Amino acid sequence: TDTDSGLLTVVGIKPELRIPTRPGDLLVGEDVSLPCQVAAGWPVPQVMWFKDSHKVDMEKVDIDQDNTIRIRNTQKEHSGSYICKAENSEGSDSLEIVLNVRNKSVIVSSPE
Repeated sequence: TDTDSGLLTVVGIKPELRIPTRPGDLLVGEDVSLPCQVAAGWPVPQVMWFKDSHKVDMEKVDIDQDNTIRIRNTQKEHSGSYICKAENSEGSDSLEIVLNVRNKSVIVSSPE
């Protein structure tokens, strides 16, 4: 009988993120979700979120298991540049989502 001897090499895959649809301007008090979907990567990439170059404050947002950031009752202070970064031993990928939270317009009519 013939015996084949083989060597299996597992090659890592650099992370790749899917570009999400960008949220439009939000009004104070609205809820928003910022997705960060990992399309590829082996070993499984570690995902981190940053806001204005600082790691996201976990007390101000919720991050789901699918890496989506959820911000409830947005305030002006939530405006800024959010960066999702996926990283593994083969490299990294990142995407930026700019969030703009505006005050609600209040129309004040002058007494006549």
